[in-house]
Amino acid sequence: MTHRHSDGQALLLVALTLGLLMTLIVGVNEIALRQRTQARIQDSLDQAAAAAVTQLDTTSLVGDAPVLSPAAVEARFRTLLRAGLTRVAAAASPDPATIAHQARAALVVAGGQCHGRPVTAPALCADITVTIVGVLGAPRVTFTTLAQATYVR
Repeated sequence: MTHRHSDGQALLLVALTLGLLMTLIVGVNEIALRQRTQARIQDSLDQAAAAAVTQLDTTSLVGDAPVLSPAAVEARFRTLLRAGLTRVAAAASPDPATIAHQARAALVVAGGQCHGRPVTAPALCADITVTIVGVLGAPRVTFTTLAQATYVR
């Protein structure tokens, strides 16, 4: 005895299962790519800020009161940030040059605060807002960093 209405039910179940499996794979891949992109953006911001705070005004070292050289710090920060963000250019919007140009960077003296954290040495406080492009949407994410100058007396 055969059932006329059961023809194709297995095919339908396979199609639904494959569709669900493909959706799951795309979703997991998207989440992994987004996390990697966010880590790379944060790393680029941290590295650019850390390298920029090495630009001390040498005359301030004579009096043992180090001060950052504002023009040199900002130029180095933006140049290194733009270079670091090229690793994620395809996944971030706007382009690396625009992100670096729009980055908010402020020099903070010892005793000040950056993003609610106390600053104990001359520092660069910076943040950027980036749109991370992906299949599941394009959220805007803000990244922050604090890099303090270190010097040996």
